[in-house]
Amino acid sequence: MLSFHPVSLMETRTASAAGHRTASAAGHRTASAAGHRTASAAGHRTASAAGHRTASAAGHRTASAAGHRTASAAGHRTASAAGHRTASAAGHRTASAAGHRTASAAGHRTASAAGHRTASAAGHRTADRTVTRLGVKAPASCPRPRT
Repeated sequence: MLSFHPVSLMETRTASAAGHRTASAAGHRTASAAGHRTASAAGHRTASAAGHRTASAAGHRTASAAGHRTASAAGHRTASAAGHRTASAAGHRTASAAGHRTASAAGHRTASAAGHRTASAAGHRTADRTVTRLGVKAPASCPRPRT
């Protein structure tokens, strides 16, 4: 048999409020946890992507700068060595040509002067012998070479 217990309006309101509080707290916990997971995952993806871009850019700049320094030093050494070889070869050709011209001219002058002296002395000796054989006295204007 169904029994009926009259409930006052005050009791209804109290139970309703208590039920609301219980349901609200439980619902809040559930919604909060679910919301936290969703928001956390979304926030993580956003922050991770942003952080990745920032870190990647910063890393790129650092690596680029470091790479530039390394490459620059290596390139400098290579270019310096290549430049040295080129300049050395060019300088050698220039100096060699200039030195050759200078040495050739100087050598020519020296050899010419020495040859002139040698030929002149030999010519004087030859002339002296010829004159002596002919019995003609050499003129005073023709100095005798030093022997």
